[in-house]
Amino acid sequence: MAAFIVAGAIGVLAAAVLESWLVFGPGVIGSLKVGLIEEFVKGVAIVVLAWSLRSYATRDGMVLGATVGFGFAALESSGYALASLFVVQGQTLSLSLTSVVLTELLRGVLAPVGHGLWSAILGGMIFRGARNGHLRPTWGVLVTFLGVSILHAAFDSFGSVLGYIVISIIGLIPLVYLWWRGDRGIYLRRQTEAGQPRMTSPASTSPPPDSN
Repeated sequence: MAAFIVAGAIGVLAAAVLESWLVFGPGVIGSLKVGLIEEFVKGVAIVVLAWSLRSYATRDGMVLGATVGFGFAALESSGYALASLFVVQGQTLSLSLTSVVLTELLRGVLAPVGHGLWSAILGGMIFRGARNGHLRPTWGVLVTFLGVSILHAAFDSFGSVLGYIVISIIGLIPLVYLWWRGDRGIYLRRQTEAGQPRMTSPASTSPPPDSN
């Protein structure tokens, strides 16, 4: 709940302020800036929310990242719904409930393969890079951040259903792979340790002394 609310309230606000300063006009460059800013804000939210955790598992990071992404998408969709409510027709300003419903429906369908998916991948890589119970910057985190930012920019640039489908499939590949790999090394090590015979001291295995 904290991740959802923090990402929705503070994340969207911070992204809006940064975009108003750094993004000028539409186009590919503008979409790329939006992608970099919003994925950066969500990444910072993931790190801040996870800072006090005692352990970092890859799949936990993916769940936290998805929660942050959905919180961000929820409040962002509310803003789009408010904007779509007002329709300008010539000199007349009217209210359109149909436009609101269609906007919310479209963004609701796209959220799992948009903000939720990208933040889940980024959160998983952030947790995967942790060592000795501490988060740390790694090349993998940087590459993942750039990758999800590019996917975000491409998603905003392509306004067709086919483009959404292609970008969603591209994003699902690293998501499924990361979840499948997950923390297999940790689980395998635990299973190996559990399957090893228990060591006993030489004194406990030696025969009892002869009472005679």
